[in-house]
Amino acid sequence: MQSTLSQRFAEVQRRIAEAAARAHRDPAEITVIGVTKTLSAAQVAEGVEAGLTSFGENRLQGVPEKLEALRRLVGDERASRLTWHFIGHLQSNKVHPVLEMFSFIHSLDREKLIDRVDRIAGEMGIVAHCLIQVNVSGADTQGGVDPEALGQLAEYAANRGSLRVHGLMAIGPNTDDAGEIRRAFRHVRELAREMEALHLPGVGMEMLSLGMSADYEIAVEEGATHVRIGTAIFGLRRT
Repeated sequence: MQSTLSQRFAEVQRRIAEAAARAHRDPAEITVIGVTKTLSAAQVAEGVEAGLTSFGENRLQGVPEKLEALRRLVGDERASRLTWHFIGHLQSNKVHPVLEMFSFIHSLDREKLIDRVDRIAGEMGIVAHCLIQVNVSGADTQGGVDPEALGQLAEYAANRGSLRVHGLMAIGPNTDDAGEIRRAFRHVRELAREMEALHLPGVGMEMLSLGMSADYEIAVEEGATHVRIGTAIFGLRRT
């Protein structure tokens, strides 16, 4: 018998609670971001009904229409309480609409993007809430700043008038080796501690966005505050 979205989400929450217990953490510290790329507004609304309040998209295409349809489905008040995270590579020419629709950007990875996000947020009269993406796997197919260059980029992002850094984001290595995944996530946690010790103005490390459907339990054990989960909640989807 096929499981429902609510059942799959409950199972994810159960596993997060167990992983948190193993790490002597409070599961309430961990936010599940439901990754809704390629999903319809009706599927996102089903996630809202199941109890999800945070959602992530990795590209802008189709998002404005999806959010408008979602408002019609769940109502303006409920839609306004949802938190949207932009978790994909951010092109400079998409910064303005992303800032209009998303509460957090998880993928700061270069100085020019920091300049543009800060400038456009200032023109909009808002503060852009961001995470720096770190490439701890070394894969060319994954975005993010090299760990050796993280300190320099964090210093570049400090003291900005319209941009705040709240932590780090990383994608785990594409492997079935749990030990390798754990080492990568632990490295991100250690990098966050190093950045925190710098006491850079406007750069905090209270958020660690780590883990997806295949490795979120390891991520929780290694300190993730946010896990980005698609398939484990919404099931297989069209790409």
